[in-house]
Amino acid sequence: MNKKIILLVVLTSLQSKLLACDVCNIFEFKTVDQKNYIGVFYHYMSFNGYDHLNQPHQLFSKSPQMHELDGSNLFFEKKQQDFEKYSTFALRANINLFKNFRLNVLLPYEHTVVYYNKVWSTLDPVSDTTMLLSGLGDAIVGIDKNIRFKTDQFTHYLIPGLSLKLPTGITNIKDNADEVFDPEIQPGTGSLDVLLKLNYTLTNGKWGVFSATNYKINSTHNGYRFANSFNFQSDIFLILGNPKKQFIPQAGLYLERAGNNLDNGNIIDFTGGSTVFFDSGMELRLNNSISFQFSAQLPIYDQRNNTQIGNAGRLNVGLIKMI
Repeated sequence: MNKKIILLVVLTSLQSKLLACDVCNIFEFKTVDQKNYIGVFYHYMSFNGYDHLNQPHQLFSKSPQMHELDGSNLFFEKKQQDFEKYSTFALRANINLFKNFRLNVLLPYEHTVVYYNKVWSTLDPVSDTTMLLSGLGDAIVGIDKNIRFKTDQFTHYLIPGLSLKLPTGITNIKDNADEVFDPEIQPGTGSLDVLLKLNYTLTNGKWGVFSATNYKINSTHNGYRFANSFNFQSDIFLILGNPKKQFIPQAGLYLERAGNNLDNGNIIDFTGGSTVFFDSGMELRLNNSISFQFSAQLPIYDQRNNTQIGNAGRLNVGLIKMI
């Protein structure tokens, strides 16, 4: 009986929609002194393991493993198997316009790999489903204002901003049966969305604190509406070295939060939730001109609505030319 209950839970979770990245928002890259820049970036997000089945989460998931027969003509998964991987390659730029107002541009290309096993109570138990989607994502264009001031030994950068996420991404990729994939894993959303952001940096040239928050207000496309989402990041950093070569380690927390998505006004239960990550990384700066950035985020609290697949972690890499 217990095995049948486990099977039922697995079936329920696997037959639900694939909804991992509905919580994801825009991760904020920056330089310590908030200089203008152009750069190329790579973001990697991994989802695997089910908390309600006590499965672990691995940043780099293993290859799928076969189901095992339990002796009652029922098949169920004893080992971790399902995963979702999202990779984003992006061009980003922060360019000064006038009076400390800056233009922000982000042009992404998305690549998604989703692997799910469908488990059936028949002698043909496993239907492996691998979904590969690639294409242009939604471009983001915005303006922020760099407000710089000093108090005692510290320099402060307060940067409020407003951006639009444009419906430039692909939204109609189909599977082999000519069915359109779920909106959650398409490269684009098809909607025109608004992003409100506020960044703050405090530094004395030796150490400092960086904090950033974004709130994304989503509109509807073809009856589907992603829930509004919120994220917050705060890191402490050290500045080591000299002006020609600086090594800047950082550590802190990163939070994501979103409600439930809507499909023609109906709430989708397997969407949304909250996740807190431990965020650590570094910036390597050369000649105050070239910056290499790397950060990793591992979940320390993951409370996703219903029995969704869990967060396994994030990687972020950036190569910046400051201007």
